This record gives sequence, structure tokens and C-alpha cells, in this order.
Amino acid sequence: MKTQPPIATDHHGWSRHGSLVLMTSLAAISLVAAGRQPEARPAAMAGWIVVEKSPTGDDTANIQAAIDSVARTGGVVFFPAGIYRHKGLTGRANVHLKGVHVGSVKLDFTPKTGDGITLAPHPDNFMVSSLTLTSSGRSTGWAIRANAGSQRSLRIER
Repeated sequence: MKTQPPIATDHHGWSRHGSLVLMTSLAAISLVAAGRQPEARPAAMAGWIVVEKSPTGDDTANIQAAIDSVARTGGVVFFPAGIYRHKGLTGRANVHLKGVHVGSVKLDFTPKTGDGITLAPHPDNFMVSSLTLTSSGRSTGWAIRANAGSQRSLRIER
């Protein structure tokens, strides 16, 4: 009488069985993932505001409202991919302007004169990262300008 060894000791049988289970699992995961829509922006988090683009093409009011709101307690103004056109912003203390990626977010200053972002007096902990500052109006002003007070910890990162 011939007996078969248990599955755990049959190396070749286990490999075939394990491969089949692995392939079935990967196929199921792929089907579930294909049915989900990718998340366009981060989930709401305390201290984060996601900027909504304006249908008028001038995003100044939306961006400034987000900056002013976050400045009360400190936090992040987050920009999903896109071009955000503005006519000048006031940067405040404890605010981080953050894009989803430096290559996919542009803050575009549209006037021919003036500064893109003017920092309020004493703008401690103002930060810009993962976005590009541009000037389609080809302004001769500064991208970010500090007029008064001291700036302790002004960070601009790629």
C-alpha cells in the first residue's frame, strides 16, 4: 500500500498550491482596486485646508481666505494639481503653502507690477513647498517679499 505524504512535506505539491493561491489573491486585489476611484486630495485633517479653484479664473480670494483661516491656529494650505492664478497674496505666520508636487502645482501671479506674496510683519514659520511660483504678467516684483518685522524660520523647499 502506497501512502501520500502530508501536503506540508510535499515540496512540489505545496509550490503549485501556493502559486495558485497567490495568483488568485492578486487577481482579487486587482479587481477591487480597479473599481475604486483614486483620491484626488488628502482627507480632511485638522489644520489643513484644501484650496478650491475659482470658476472665474482668479483664485486670489479662495487662496487668501485659506491662508487667513489657517493662520489662526497654524497649519497647511494644500493645493491639488493645477494652475492657481492670483493678483497678490499676504503670507502669514505659521502657514505652510503646500502643493501636491512641484511639477504639477503653479501659483501664477498675473499683474505686470507688484509682488506675488507679501509677508505680514513678523511672519514666523512661513513655509512654501512642493509648488512653483510663476508670473505670467512678467512682473518685475518679488515672488515673496518681506516688508517689515523679523522673519524667524522662513522656509522655501522644492
